Amino acid sequence: MTVFGAIISHNYLWCQYRQRVGLAKTQGPMMVGIVWVANVLTFYGYYIYTNLVAFKEKDPEYLNRIMWEWLNAFKLSFVIGALLVFLLSYFLYRIKGVYNNIITELLSKESVKQKKVAKLGKTYFYGSLIVLLIAYSVLAWLFVKWGFWAAFNLDTN
Repeated sequence: MTVFGAIISHNYLWCQYRQRVGLAKTQGPMMVGIVWVANVLTFYGYYIYTNLVAFKEKDPEYLNRIMWEWLNAFKLSFVIGALLVFLLSYFLYRIKGVYNNIITELLSKESVKQKKVAKLGKTYFYGSLIVLLIAYSVLAWLFVKWGFWAAFNLDTN
């Protein structure tokens, strides 16, 4: 079973425990979509880091112009790209055959194995979100520390 299947399994067992099995088919794929977006944005954070390193020693006025151009070019694609990745994963794992295969595979395991799979899914879900937060916190700190914030706020009529 993949980690994405484990996330759906975790959600299914959680909903079953809470006696809300009807929510599992919606929430499980939604959690997978959130993880896919978190993973893509983490890799995108690495791309931003490489750009920060490349422009670290440039002139502040040049940095100001480049950053405003970059911001205007990518702010919309950032949101639209994340939305498309989310929708792709959500509907891929919400297909009846795919979802039922994951649940059938989960239920064919003994109770101890089911709990291990669910724990793996929970760990991967929350771990992906924590890694994303750490990555962007470090990027924000580097942005300020390396002087990009000061260059970004220059008034260059």
